[in-house]
Amino acid sequence: MADRITQEEITQGIPDEFRAYFQINATPLPRSMQGIVEAFWTAVEVIGPSVWFSQPAHVIFGTAPWKISVSRGKLEYTPSHPDMINVHFEEWVFLDCNRMKDLPMEFQVVCILEELVRALMHVTNKKLVPEIVVRLYPKVRMVEGKYAQAE
Repeated sequence: MADRITQEEITQGIPDEFRAYFQINATPLPRSMQGIVEAFWTAVEVIGPSVWFSQPAHVIFGTAPWKISVSRGKLEYTPSHPDMINVHFEEWVFLDCNRMKDLPMEFQVVCILEELVRALMHVTNKKLVPEIVVRLYPKVRMVEGKYAQAE
């Protein structure tokens, strides 16, 4: 097993029926980020059956500000709010691995699911997103407006 996680490895872990709908961009990640990659795979398994895919989502693994190469140059994205863990812009989902790495697995999945719900289901209502997440992912629930592990 290599000491780094490649974007090819991340792509190969996506279930076959959804793989064509996720374009992964990641510089090789340290093996210590394996849990985040597994949380992403779980999030895809959870949301995939509920989405009618019309175009692929671009998922970028890294750290803010994200810098990626695109066909005609480089793209840099910096979130407007410094406390954001992950963020999306249209069908682009930016995952901040450093900000998620110390979270329990269930909450890594939640952080990723929130952005996938926004990007793939086009949900803009901030109160509705968590309701969708807890319905899709029964390992968490809402308690006083915050996520908690389900009992």
